[in-house]
Amino acid sequence: RGLVLGMQLLSGRFAHLGEHRKALTAAVNTLIERSAQGERPAAADPPPDGVAQVLVEVTALVSAWISDPGSSLKVQEKAVLVNKLCVLEQLRNPGPYRVFLQTVYDLISGPGPHEPELVSKVQRAWMIGLRCRDPQMRRSFFRYFEGLCTKDAGRGVAGRVAYIIAKQEWD
Repeated sequence: RGLVLGMQLLSGRFAHLGEHRKALTAAVNTLIERSAQGERPAAADPPPDGVAQVLVEVTALVSAWISDPGSSLKVQEKAVLVNKLCVLEQLRNPGPYRVFLQTVYDLISGPGPHEPELVSKVQRAWMIGLRCRDPQMRRSFFRYFEGLCTKDAGRGVAGRVAYIIAKQEWD
């Protein structure tokens, strides 16, 4: 509980942390890794409620940082945070996973100006959205993907295949 309260307090002052911001993002990255390890599906017992609460809070915190246009996060920092959150796909708790996917969808398809460098660095997370277990969320990602294909390569299966071969990153 203390950890969650501390994160909530620091998140409101994130823009004012200056050089200490790097230490906070490193701590958040470590929390994501450690919390995800504590909730792996291979464990016989369900994870403690504290682990799930920390994951929910960290996911909401990172989502707020990434979505905020006034955030002082650099493109590289945003990409690292989003890619760290990709581990949520393998966990049993759907709450943080849903928040993560919504963040990725908003980041890529939002009405604001896109950062092409960021979009290219979070393609792995975007592909996770295309294979999401939630049908509505998956449909949203596919609708956006289909719009990209239609705009860039034309309609139909041939256009989608041409888009994937010509435009997608393969690493």
